[in-house]
Amino acid sequence: MHFLAVETSCDETAAAVFTDEPRVLANVVASQTDLHARFGGVVPEVAARAHLQRLLPVIDEALRKADVRLDQIGAMAVHNTPGLVGALLVGVSAAKMLAVALNVPLIAVNHVEAHIYDAAGEAFDKVAALLGLGFPGGPAVEREAVDGDPTAFRFPRSFLHEDRLDFSFSGLKTAVLYACYGQNAMSPPPLPAGQKRADAAASFQQAVIDVLVGKSRQALRRTGLKRLAVGGGVAANKPFRAALERMAAEEGAELFIPPMTLCTDNAAMAAQAVEKWRRQMWAPLDLDARPNYGA
Repeated sequence: MHFLAVETSCDETAAAVFTDEPRVLANVVASQTDLHARFGGVVPEVAARAHLQRLLPVIDEALRKADVRLDQIGAMAVHNTPGLVGALLVGVSAAKMLAVALNVPLIAVNHVEAHIYDAAGEAFDKVAALLGLGFPGGPAVEREAVDGDPTAFRFPRSFLHEDRLDFSFSGLKTAVLYACYGQNAMSPPPLPAGQKRADAAASFQQAVIDVLVGKSRQALRRTGLKRLAVGGGVAANKPFRAALERMAAEEGAELFIPPMTLCTDNAAMAAQAVEKWRRQMWAPLDLDARPNYGA
């Protein structure tokens, strides 16, 4: 049984082919990073237009790499929520068209459930913008932090020592703003390159790592479980991965973390559609794009 999945929730145009084992046969991503970099973030209209241009070629490439013909596809999967509504509509419309043309089930996938929502990624983007490091923020901050001192700034670690498995990075983002520009900063210019910027990036990154790793340790101890699965774009951060590996070893836990290529948005995330297919949880052909979190 072969599944074809498409992903257009934000700024990555992606298609994947996988089996019901599940085993990923092909996973193709056309990045829009260069298109949005000059704007400092994703522009919804630009993203939607780029999806229109790229989706069919990406699907063709995924089928070719998987060595699977379109008439061998037994089900269509698509991320229909949450995301940018215009971008989502491109993928949803294409998936519905293919499901009808092939006479196969349509399966809706929640992007958050597939990718494990991680507020840290948004914090990386905001801090990268504050520091003038460009977009996307995660890799930009990580590169800048290499030459910085992670102890230079004493940024907050919200909830780290509280007995609850919650995260908040809003205070951390504000602390970076104040540390770099002062408490009266309104629309500060980008911080110039230099040791202060590198130290701010390294200190911010370390604060995020400390919180995420600390809460993961807390979750393991609270539940008594010995397996930890980590997903999301921030899971591509090398210092974070290294810190998780050390913590898991200390706790005697088995760490499951995707390879770098599967941490950021991609269509192979939709492999959770296999479980829905087994339960015959088909989506109706009037499936709509839902920009806010939904089923």
